[in-house]
Amino acid sequence: MNKTAEDIEIALARHFDTRRNLMIPNASWGFGFRHEIDLLMISKSGYVTEIEIKVSKYDLKRDQKKQHGHGGPRIKAVYFAMPSAMARWIEFVPKDAGVLVVTSAGKVFEIAKPKRNMNARPFSESERVDVLRGLALRYWDLKRNIWEWRTRQRNIGGGDGEDELVHDRGTAAIG
Repeated sequence: MNKTAEDIEIALARHFDTRRNLMIPNASWGFGFRHEIDLLMISKSGYVTEIEIKVSKYDLKRDQKKQHGHGGPRIKAVYFAMPSAMARWIEFVPKDAGVLVVTSAGKVFEIAKPKRNMNARPFSESERVDVLRGLALRYWDLKRNIWEWRTRQRNIGGGDGEDELVHDRGTAAIG
C-alpha cells in the first residue's frame, strides 16, 4: 500500500515525540517563513526544523521547480521525508537537506543528515506561545467544521429530531 502524506506525518510525529517537540503540520503563517512548511518542528530549546513530505517521484521532481526553496534564517535544518521505496530517488533532494524514510511499518530512518544552519535563531518563549495560540485556533476551526458536518449528516438522516447523547469512557458525542 502506498504511503500518504498523512501516514508519513503520523510516523514523523511518533518518531520525533510530540511530547518533547512541538509539531505543526502545514505551517504557513507568520515568523517570516516565505513558504508553507509541511511539518514544522520546534525543539524544547526553540530551534526549528522544516520537514518537507514527498509521496511520489513526480512530487519530488516538481519541488525542484519551486521558486522559494526551503529553509530560511529561522530554520536550523531541513529534511525531506518520504516512503522508503522512494529512497532510490534521493538525487532529487536538495543537497543541504537531510532525508528521512518511512517504512511500511511506520518506522522512520535518517538516511542523509542535513546541513545545519548555525546562524538560526531559536524561537523565544513568547513566539512559542504565539505558535500554540495559532494551533488552538486551528483546532477550534476543525472542531467546528466536524460539528457542522455531523449536524448536516443528522439532518440528512432524518431521525426523530432528538439528539441522543452517547457517553464513551467519559467523553460525550452526539449520536
